[in-house]
Amino acid sequence: MWQAGRNQVFLDGIDPDEYPDWCVTVAFYKAVHLVEALLVRHRYETGNHLNRNNLLRDQFESVWRDYSPLYRLSRVARYWCLPMRTGDVEHARARLSSLERTLEALS
Repeated sequence: MWQAGRNQVFLDGIDPDEYPDWCVTVAFYKAVHLVEALLVRHRYETGNHLNRNNLLRDQFESVWRDYSPLYRLSRVARYWCLPMRTGDVEHARARLSSLERTLEALS
């Protein structure tokens, strides 16, 4: 979980107007680390995005609902290199907050 905390510190330091793509990307990677912690507690190993996505979709639907939009949005930022807007950053932060609440409830 320390990596998720480091990602949050980094996310808090990013100017969303200047680097919205990085805000979205870091929010997603914080989500990855939080989800991986959940999966380890349940003795699952993923190893890659595809396996993680399938496992979340099949075993943790409530987590998947918030994680999947972060995954999709980060792919747009990382691979399609389409411009991110302030609304995209706000959406990513809202999904991340919701994901954190869902994970807390599962603990």
